[in-house]
Amino acid sequence: MVVGIFASYRLYGFSWKYALGLAPITLLWPPAALSLEQLTIPILFLIALAYHWRRRSFLCGLAIGLALVTKFLPGLLILPFVIHKKFQAVLGLFTAIGLSCLIVLGLNPVAFSRYLAANSTNSPDVIASYFNGSLFSTLQRDFGIPGLLLGILFVSLLIISCRAKILGDPELKEETWLFMNYLSVAFLPIAWNYSLLPLLPLIISLIKSWKPTLILLSIAVLFLSSLLPFGGESAAFVALSILAFGISQIRLSGVSGKRFLAKN
Repeated sequence: MVVGIFASYRLYGFSWKYALGLAPITLLWPPAALSLEQLTIPILFLIALAYHWRRRSFLCGLAIGLALVTKFLPGLLILPFVIHKKFQAVLGLFTAIGLSCLIVLGLNPVAFSRYLAANSTNSPDVIASYFNGSLFSTLQRDFGIPGLLLGILFVSLLIISCRAKILGDPELKEETWLFMNYLSVAFLPIAWNYSLLPLLPLIISLIKSWKPTLILLSIAVLFLSSLLPFGGESAAFVALSILAFGISQIRLSGVSGKRFLAKN
Protein backbone atom coordinates (compact mmCIF):
# COMPACT_ATOMS: atom_id res chain seq x y z
CA MET A 1 0.00 0.00 0.00
CA VAL A 2 2.84 2.41 0.81
CA VAL A 3 4.48 1.51 -2.50
CA GLY A 4 1.14 2.29 -4.15
CA ILE A 5 1.19 5.83 -2.72
CA PHE A 6 4.82 6.28 -3.79
CA ALA A 7 4.07 4.95 -7.29
CA SER A 8 1.07 7.29 -7.60
CA TYR A 9 3.29 10.30 -6.95
CA ARG A 10 5.74 9.06 -9.58
CA LEU A 11 2.97 8.50 -12.14
CA TYR A 12 1.76 12.06 -11.55
CA GLY A 13 5.20 13.37 -12.49
CA PHE A 14 6.99 13.75 -9.16
CA SER A 15 10.70 12.96 -9.05
CA TRP A 16 11.99 9.92 -7.17
CA LYS A 17 13.25 12.21 -4.41
CA TYR A 18 9.95 13.97 -3.86
CA ALA A 19 7.90 10.75 -4.17
CA LEU A 20 10.09 9.01 -1.58
CA GLY A 21 9.74 11.96 0.75
CA LEU A 22 6.01 12.52 0.29
CA ALA A 23 4.84 8.89 0.54
CA PRO A 24 5.55 8.47 4.29
CA ILE A 25 4.45 12.05 5.06
CA THR A 26 1.14 11.32 3.32
CA LEU A 27 0.43 8.61 5.91
CA LEU A 28 0.12 11.37 8.53
CA TRP A 29 -3.12 12.36 6.78
CA PRO A 30 -5.96 10.19 8.22
CA PRO A 31 -7.61 9.35 4.86
CA ALA A 32 -4.25 7.88 3.74
CA ALA A 33 -3.46 6.12 7.03
CA LEU A 34 -6.94 4.56 7.18
CA SER A 35 -6.61 3.43 3.55
CA LEU A 36 -3.87 0.90 4.30
CA GLU A 37 -6.48 -1.88 4.53
CA GLN A 38 -8.93 -0.48 1.99
CA LEU A 39 -9.35 -0.25 -1.79
CA THR A 40 -8.70 3.49 -1.97
CA ILE A 41 -4.93 3.27 -2.46
CA PRO A 42 -5.33 0.86 -5.42
CA ILE A 43 -7.93 3.28 -6.83
CA LEU A 44 -5.52 6.22 -6.37
CA PHE A 45 -2.78 4.21 -8.10
CA LEU A 46 -4.99 3.01 -10.99
CA ILE A 47 -6.28 6.53 -11.69
CA ALA A 48 -2.68 7.80 -11.61
CA LEU A 49 -1.73 4.97 -13.99
CA ALA A 50 -4.60 5.93 -16.31
CA TYR A 51 -3.37 9.54 -16.24
CA HIS A 52 0.17 8.37 -17.06
CA TRP A 53 -1.22 6.37 -20.01
CA ARG A 54 -3.68 9.09 -21.09
CA ARG A 55 -2.13 9.33 -24.58
CA ARG A 56 -2.28 5.54 -25.03
CA SER A 57 -6.05 5.23 -25.11
CA PHE A 58 -6.44 1.45 -24.80
CA LEU A 59 -4.07 1.14 -21.82
CA CYS A 60 -5.66 4.18 -20.21
CA GLY A 61 -9.12 2.62 -20.55
CA LEU A 62 -7.73 -0.63 -19.15
CA ALA A 63 -6.53 1.17 -16.00
CA ILE A 64 -9.87 2.98 -15.62
CA GLY A 65 -11.67 -0.35 -16.03
CA LEU A 66 -9.59 -1.94 -13.25
CA ALA A 67 -10.41 1.02 -11.00
CA LEU A 68 -14.09 0.60 -11.90
CA VAL A 69 -14.22 -3.03 -10.78
CA THR A 70 -13.11 -2.00 -7.28
CA LYS A 71 -15.63 0.87 -6.97
CA PHE A 72 -18.00 1.64 -9.84
CA LEU A 73 -17.70 5.44 -9.86
CA PRO A 74 -14.08 5.77 -11.12
CA GLY A 75 -15.64 4.64 -14.39
CA LEU A 76 -16.81 8.26 -14.81
CA LEU A 77 -13.27 9.04 -15.98
CA ILE A 78 -14.09 7.36 -19.28
CA LEU A 79 -16.71 10.02 -20.14
CA PRO A 80 -14.29 12.60 -21.67
CA PHE A 81 -12.84 9.83 -23.88
CA VAL A 82 -16.35 9.02 -25.12
CA ILE A 83 -17.04 12.72 -25.78
CA HIS A 84 -13.84 12.96 -27.84
CA LYS A 85 -14.59 9.66 -29.62
CA LYS A 86 -11.48 7.94 -28.32
CA PHE A 87 -13.16 4.55 -28.44
CA GLN A 88 -9.97 2.55 -27.91
CA ALA A 89 -10.18 3.72 -24.28
CA VAL A 90 -13.74 2.36 -24.10
CA LEU A 91 -12.49 -0.94 -25.53
CA GLY A 92 -9.79 -1.04 -22.84
CA LEU A 93 -12.41 -0.35 -20.17
CA PHE A 94 -14.66 -3.22 -21.26
CA THR A 95 -11.67 -5.52 -21.69
CA ALA A 96 -10.72 -4.95 -18.04
CA ILE A 97 -14.31 -5.48 -16.89
CA GLY A 98 -14.75 -8.61 -19.00
CA LEU A 99 -11.50 -10.24 -17.90
CA SER A 100 -12.20 -9.37 -14.25
CA CYS A 101 -15.67 -10.93 -14.44
CA LEU A 102 -14.27 -14.11 -16.04
CA ILE A 103 -11.65 -14.41 -13.31
CA VAL A 104 -14.23 -13.93 -10.55
CA LEU A 105 -16.59 -16.48 -12.12
CA GLY A 106 -13.70 -18.92 -12.46
CA LEU A 107 -12.86 -18.55 -8.78
CA ASN A 108 -16.47 -18.70 -7.58
CA PRO A 109 -19.40 -19.24 -10.00
CA VAL A 110 -21.96 -17.90 -7.48
CA ALA A 111 -19.96 -14.77 -6.58
CA PHE A 112 -22.21 -12.34 -8.45
CA SER A 113 -25.51 -13.74 -7.15
CA ARG A 114 -24.14 -13.66 -3.59
CA TYR A 115 -22.90 -10.10 -4.15
CA LEU A 116 -26.32 -8.91 -5.32
CA ALA A 117 -28.13 -10.75 -2.52
CA ALA A 118 -25.87 -9.31 0.19
CA ASN A 119 -25.92 -5.75 -1.09
CA SER A 120 -29.69 -5.65 -1.64
CA THR A 121 -30.11 -5.71 2.15
CA ASN A 122 -26.76 -4.41 3.43
CA SER A 123 -26.27 -1.33 1.23
CA PRO A 124 -29.54 0.49 2.12
CA ASP A 125 -28.76 0.09 5.83
CA VAL A 126 -25.21 1.41 5.42
CA ILE A 127 -26.37 4.32 3.26
CA ALA A 128 -28.83 5.35 5.99
CA SER A 129 -26.18 4.90 8.69
CA TYR A 130 -25.24 7.89 10.85
CA PHE A 131 -21.58 7.20 10.08
CA ASN A 132 -21.98 7.45 6.30
CA GLY A 133 -20.32 10.71 5.17
CA SER A 134 -21.63 10.62 1.60
CA LEU A 135 -22.59 14.10 0.39
CA PHE A 136 -26.18 13.29 -0.61
CA SER A 137 -26.86 10.84 2.23
CA THR A 138 -25.60 13.30 4.85
CA LEU A 139 -27.70 16.18 3.52
CA GLN A 140 -30.82 14.00 3.36
CA ARG A 141 -30.22 12.54 6.84
CA ASP A 142 -29.60 15.89 8.50
CA PHE A 143 -31.95 18.16 6.50
CA GLY A 144 -34.46 15.81 4.87
CA ILE A 145 -35.63 16.13 1.27
CA PRO A 146 -34.74 19.88 1.10
CA GLY A 147 -31.15 18.97 2.03
CA LEU A 148 -31.00 16.30 -0.66
CA LEU A 149 -32.39 18.71 -3.26
CA LEU A 150 -29.84 21.32 -2.15
CA GLY A 151 -27.03 18.79 -2.69
CA ILE A 152 -28.34 17.89 -6.14
CA LEU A 153 -28.60 21.61 -6.99
CA PHE A 154 -25.03 22.24 -5.80
CA VAL A 155 -23.54 19.41 -7.87
CA SER A 156 -25.67 20.35 -10.89
CA LEU A 157 -24.50 23.98 -10.77
CA LEU A 158 -20.95 22.74 -10.25
CA ILE A 159 -21.14 20.57 -13.36
CA ILE A 160 -22.62 23.44 -15.38
CA SER A 161 -19.95 25.90 -14.21
CA CYS A 162 -17.15 23.37 -14.84
CA ARG A 163 -18.55 21.86 -18.03
CA ALA A 164 -15.44 22.98 -19.94
CA LYS A 165 -13.43 20.57 -17.78
CA ILE A 166 -15.70 17.66 -18.68
CA LEU A 167 -15.54 18.59 -22.36
CA GLY A 168 -11.74 18.99 -22.29
CA ASP A 169 -9.49 16.56 -24.11
CA PRO A 170 -8.36 14.06 -21.43
CA GLU A 171 -5.04 13.61 -23.23
CA LEU A 172 -4.20 17.29 -22.76
CA LYS A 173 -6.23 18.74 -19.90
CA GLU A 174 -5.14 17.93 -16.35
CA GLU A 175 -8.20 19.87 -15.15
CA THR A 176 -10.43 17.28 -16.81
CA TRP A 177 -8.81 14.53 -14.74
CA LEU A 178 -9.14 16.52 -11.52
CA PHE A 179 -12.82 17.24 -12.05
CA MET A 180 -13.87 13.75 -13.16
CA ASN A 181 -11.88 12.34 -10.24
CA TYR A 182 -13.80 14.71 -7.95
CA LEU A 183 -17.17 13.58 -9.33
CA SER A 184 -16.22 9.94 -8.76
CA VAL A 185 -16.03 10.75 -5.02
CA ALA A 186 -18.88 13.30 -4.85
CA PHE A 187 -21.38 10.76 -6.21
CA LEU A 188 -20.42 7.98 -3.78
CA PRO A 189 -23.56 6.65 -2.04
CA ILE A 190 -21.37 5.49 0.88
CA ALA A 191 -18.31 7.50 1.94
CA TRP A 192 -15.95 7.10 4.86
CA ASN A 193 -12.96 9.20 5.83
CA TYR A 194 -10.61 7.11 3.68
CA SER A 195 -12.89 7.59 0.65
CA LEU A 196 -11.29 11.03 0.26
CA LEU A 197 -7.81 9.66 -0.55
CA PRO A 198 -8.29 9.57 -4.37
CA LEU A 199 -8.69 13.37 -4.15
CA LEU A 200 -5.05 13.76 -3.06
CA PRO A 201 -4.03 15.11 -6.53
CA LEU A 202 -6.64 17.85 -6.13
CA ILE A 203 -5.12 18.96 -2.81
CA ILE A 204 -1.70 19.10 -4.50
CA SER A 205 -3.14 21.23 -7.29
CA LEU A 206 -4.68 23.63 -4.77
CA ILE A 207 -1.39 24.08 -2.95
CA LYS A 208 0.60 24.44 -6.17
CA SER A 209 -1.75 27.13 -7.46
CA TRP A 210 -0.12 29.66 -5.10
CA LYS A 211 -3.48 31.43 -4.90
CA PRO A 212 -4.27 32.47 -1.29
CA THR A 213 -7.95 31.46 -1.52
CA LEU A 214 -7.10 28.02 -2.90
CA ILE A 215 -4.38 27.46 -0.32
CA LEU A 216 -6.89 28.37 2.42
CA LEU A 217 -9.37 25.93 0.87
CA SER A 218 -6.72 23.20 0.86
CA ILE A 219 -6.00 23.86 4.55
CA ALA A 220 -9.74 23.70 5.30
CA VAL A 221 -10.08 20.41 3.41
CA LEU A 222 -7.03 18.92 5.14
CA PHE A 223 -8.48 19.92 8.51
CA LEU A 224 -12.02 18.66 7.84
CA SER A 225 -10.80 15.38 6.38
CA SER A 226 -8.52 14.82 9.38
CA LEU A 227 -11.45 14.76 11.83
CA LEU A 228 -12.55 11.27 12.79
CA PRO A 229 -15.93 10.23 14.25
CA PHE A 230 -16.03 8.93 17.79
CA GLY A 231 -18.85 7.94 20.11
CA GLY A 232 -22.12 9.06 18.56
CA GLU A 233 -20.64 11.72 16.30
CA SER A 234 -21.79 12.02 12.72
CA ALA A 235 -19.38 11.77 9.79
CA ALA A 236 -20.77 15.03 8.37
CA PHE A 237 -17.25 16.47 8.10
CA VAL A 238 -16.61 14.02 5.24
CA ALA A 239 -19.53 15.59 3.36
CA LEU A 240 -18.19 19.06 4.28
CA SER A 241 -14.82 18.07 2.81
CA ILE A 242 -16.53 17.02 -0.43
CA LEU A 243 -18.38 20.36 -0.52
CA ALA A 244 -15.10 22.25 0.00
CA PHE A 245 -13.47 20.25 -2.79
CA GLY A 246 -16.38 21.20 -5.05
CA ILE A 247 -15.99 24.91 -4.29
CA SER A 248 -12.27 24.60 -5.03
CA GLN A 249 -13.08 23.18 -8.45
CA ILE A 250 -14.81 26.42 -9.39
CA ARG A 251 -11.90 28.50 -8.05
CA LEU A 252 -9.34 26.22 -9.71
CA SER A 253 -10.62 26.91 -13.22
CA GLY A 254 -7.99 29.56 -13.91
CA VAL A 255 -5.01 27.55 -12.65
CA SER A 256 -2.65 26.23 -15.30
CA GLY A 257 -2.41 22.46 -15.53
CA LYS A 258 1.36 22.83 -15.83
CA ARG A 259 1.47 24.00 -12.22
CA PHE A 260 -0.40 20.88 -11.16
CA LEU A 261 1.99 18.34 -12.63
CA ALA A 262 5.20 20.29 -13.08
CA LYS A 263 8.31 18.16 -12.72
CA ASN A 264 9.84 18.57 -9.30
